[in-house]
Amino acid sequence: EIEMHPYLAQPRMLEFCRARDIQVIAYSPLGKLGYRDPGTPSILEDPVISAIAEECGRTAAQVVLRWNVQRGVVVIPKSLSPKRLAVNFDVLDWQLTEQHMAQLKSCDRNFRLVRMHWW
Repeated sequence: EIEMHPYLAQPRMLEFCRARDIQVIAYSPLGKLGYRDPGTPSILEDPVISAIAEECGRTAAQVVLRWNVQRGVVVIPKSLSPKRLAVNFDVLDWQLTEQHMAQLKSCDRNFRLVRMHWW
């Protein structure tokens, strides 16, 4: 498991793992939703992601999850809501365009949302 979302795409790590047949699982694929530090950006409120979601008729969460799935990354989003679980699961029967993928690539800030204070 590797922290991996549009703000921390980690393309070199993904390529390293692919070259060694290591399956990557995205840790915190939607970012930290309910317990972000003050001032920390929200992936799901990002204007680029929101615009793609609107264009595709999907939620921002679906766009972010589909982005990782399309990159060959396993995503296991956490949710306690059955409705949200169903929406999050609905990312397998559609694709983002190459233009969408390029726009999402531009969101990479090399920004970690998960802070390991003991590290």
